[in-house]
Amino acid sequence: MKEMVRSSQSALVPVKISDMTFNETLNKSKIFVLDYWGDLCSPCKMIAPIIDKLAEECSGRVLFAKVNVDENPKTASTEL
Repeated sequence: MKEMVRSSQSALVPVKISDMTFNETLNKSKIFVLDYWGDLCSPCKMIAPIIDKLAEECSGRVLFAKVNVDENPKTASTEL
């Protein structure tokens, strides 16, 4: 798990975050973008390729992370 978090700082694709890994993952990066998404959300599906492309272009500078709100209700309802 710790290795996954370390490698997420330079990920070429958005890192998948769960309720259990949320704080640990985000504490590893000063700059991050969170994509809260759901399986049935059409706008979420439309923006996913853009998030993927930005994650690739900003690799090593900005951590892009995805949170599935249906699978991670605790994280989805948390205020940052």
